[in-house]
Amino acid sequence: MKKTLTIFIGLAVAALSAADARRVRLEDFSHPAGGVTLGGEFPGAKAELSFEGADSDRFARLSFDLSKGNYVGYELNTTVPAGTSGLAFRVRTPGAARPRLFCRVLDADGQYHAYRTVFEPRDGWTEVGYDFAAGHGHWGGKNDGVLRWPLKTVTLGIEIDRSLSPTGALEVADVVARTTASRMEMPAAKIRCVPSRFGALYGPAENAVFDCSLFEREPGQPRPKLRCTVTDWRDAPVLVRELAEADTRLTLTPTDLGDRLGAFRLQVAATETNACLAPVSVWFARLSSNRVKPCPWIGSGLHGGHGWGRGDFRFLDILATAGIGVVRDEPGWSAIERAKGVYKVPDNFDKLVDGLHARGIGFNVILDYGNKVYENPLDPDAFAKWCAFMAGRYGDRVRTWEIWNEPQNFWFRQQYGKTNDTWVAKFVELTRKADDAIRAVRPDADVAVTAEDVWPLLKQMLELGVAKRHNIVSFHPYCHDQPRPEREVFCRNGLAELREAAAKHGGAKRFIITEAGWTTYTGKMKYLEVAGGYPKSSYVHQAQYLVRMYAQARQQGVEYACQYDFKDDGPDRSYTENNFGLVHEDYSPKPSLAAVAQLARTLGDAEPGGDCSIESAKYRFYRFHRPDGDVYLAWAVEGACEVGIPAELGRGFEVRDLMGNPVHRPVLKNGRIALDECPVYLQVVDGAFADRSRLILPVRPRD
Repeated sequence: MKKTLTIFIGLAVAALSAADARRVRLEDFSHPAGGVTLGGEFPGAKAELSFEGADSDRFARLSFDLSKGNYVGYELNTTVPAGTSGLAFRVRTPGAARPRLFCRVLDADGQYHAYRTVFEPRDGWTEVGYDFAAGHGHWGGKNDGVLRWPLKTVTLGIEIDRSLSPTGALEVADVVARTTASRMEMPAAKIRCVPSRFGALYGPAENAVFDCSLFEREPGQPRPKLRCTVTDWRDAPVLVRELAEADTRLTLTPTDLGDRLGAFRLQVAATETNACLAPVSVWFARLSSNRVKPCPWIGSGLHGGHGWGRGDFRFLDILATAGIGVVRDEPGWSAIERAKGVYKVPDNFDKLVDGLHARGIGFNVILDYGNKVYENPLDPDAFAKWCAFMAGRYGDRVRTWEIWNEPQNFWFRQQYGKTNDTWVAKFVELTRKADDAIRAVRPDADVAVTAEDVWPLLKQMLELGVAKRHNIVSFHPYCHDQPRPEREVFCRNGLAELREAAAKHGGAKRFIITEAGWTTYTGKMKYLEVAGGYPKSSYVHQAQYLVRMYAQARQQGVEYACQYDFKDDGPDRSYTENNFGLVHEDYSPKPSLAAVAQLARTLGDAEPGGDCSIESAKYRFYRFHRPDGDVYLAWAVEGACEVGIPAELGRGFEVRDLMGNPVHRPVLKNGRIALDECPVYLQVVDGAFADRSRLILPVRPRD
């Protein structure tokens, strides 16, 4: 490797040469790490992240095209403690002459701080430094320019310079902090644990494999041994194993996991010396089958940031493996019509449509959000023309065209004022014109309307004629202020109020849920007035409530339900909006993904057979008709209860938990079974997954 030249730009020399300051590496790219930001506030930039080189010469390459947009950046989620005075990066910029580089950090308050420079490339690698005392801007959070520790995200990016070529590459080989923080706060090494498979989903006969190693942030320090601990989705211990070497491959066989299914958490921690090393955790899942036909009534919501916006489509295989059969996403009107009457769809959106279609996954495309190329960014005629263009372009590759998303929250109140009568009427006008335009191009198109999470507003829209007989009514039952889906206002009495209003005003008879979710945030909730009082959910709660929501929707005649949303949207664990995902930011599964995958495998081809419960407010005992026999899904709405079983199960049945594992659940002597809030599957013994060694025979009361 060529000798590295060093440029310190705007650094305080006295601070950086202090005797107690250390250079600590945050990343060396011995394993792939980090992601891409495309500068969403300035749409149009393109970039692709890859990892090149070998052994100690590994680096990240960000290939970019700034013909449109404003900037791209390499983004690393990390922890930088107080006592850090600046950052340095080893950089090359092949194909880019004198690029404008910037460093951006996100602090503990959610405030961004930016530092800029014009980079002078040299032959080989060049070190570029940024001093936290010499900022060039800040926004978000308290927006006062004060760094609040620890920092949570570090970005190195490149900005557009119209006088230079808009294409090239930004290569990063090292990320280094200059710090006086103690080794307790910033230890000399960091533990890594990386699953061998993107998404960390394994079939029933497969081994789960992980690369466990130490990343030496300050070489020369003692190397500890590592201990691996596996727990299940309820945090029950499964396995403890000591690693003989600090760098090794860990293989977990089905036998190691007790032949159990579902989600597991692997934690790797130091066992001796350097006790300050923070343990790392990674989730993985063992599913009851490798693949399953996509379930057309189980859905999830996407965002461009989930991969496709930057050209990464690997997440599609996670959706297919789980059995998710419909997804919801938006291309955005303003991203396609940037000049009046000129439509250009991003290539990546076309690839997303084709990728979903090839896997048999239905697509709900939201047609939404304003366009400032028009004097009225909600111009109903212009919007209708764009909707017609989209419907004509994609035809039957799109399952549902959904007009707008939560108009109260997005654009309409801001444009037309907060008086509901005014903006709701304008929304209905826009919806009707868009609906007519779509059906002029595609008479058989499924068009969904309303997409609202406030019942009085949705009812008002219906009364004003937003939904015709051919429309599908979309709603968002978020369970504000209480977590249980059975008690959500939209879903009361089997959607009775919603059905009555739709039938009376236009005649719509079809319904879909396009957002419903539970967020696994920790700590004190931020932005309560924005977040709307979402109830805090543990991993177990999120899994059980989602399965209950899907099952209830299916039984109530909802055509499909989309959970919000597929992947966690950010690193802030105390912010509700960052933590709705079925998967974490690294795409590793939460228990909810494993639970949804088991639901698709158990009931994906089943037809609803009604609720066998006597007291539906107390418990649910849903019957589903499967080709090989009926399956029941049962739970207590709140707490626990003992309930009678349907007559069909009287000759013996087996019970499986949310993940598909057999449950040894005693049946009380009067033939009643104990339920709690976590759903269980029940099936007679001649069913497909019957295991007679686990047969439960109800004991009938004596005469």
